[in-house]
Amino acid sequence: MEERGITPSKVTYTILIDAFARSDHMEKAFQIHAFMEKAGFVPDVYTYGVLIHGLCRNGNMKEASKLFKSMSEMQLEVNDVVYNMMIHGYCKEDNSYRALRLLKEMDEKGLVPNVASYSSTIGVLCKNGKWQEAEVLLNEMIESGLEPSVSI
Repeated sequence: MEERGITPSKVTYTILIDAFARSDHMEKAFQIHAFMEKAGFVPDVYTYGVLIHGLCRNGNMKEASKLFKSMSEMQLEVNDVVYNMMIHGYCKEDNSYRALRLLKEMDEKGLVPNVASYSSTIGVLCKNGKWQEAEVLLNEMIESGLEPSVSI
């Protein structure tokens, strides 16, 4: 693009970051992120979302958590999509404590977890023998108007 005199936009950079993150090339995704910032673009919630999604998919919750926290420090409004990604990541590593904490934080901010986030968290709670907490969360999910689903 640059050879043809076309300046990449923030959207262009974010699409490239997403492509590398989805193909498990997180190092390349972060390189594009650095190029984006060097070009004077400020990453937004969508850019951070694709980076966080890639990190969560790869089980790198430590780095995902750092990015998640930096979003708040940069006064970016974290949306329900990013919260749900983090919840899924924590459930993937059997960290029901952090998943529950994020569910509560979402509620405090007026954001609604999706069925998959509730289900993942309930599944981790059950896996860890926390039946009462799982039941409370299931009831909370139903009371919020979400219907439980079962995957076969």
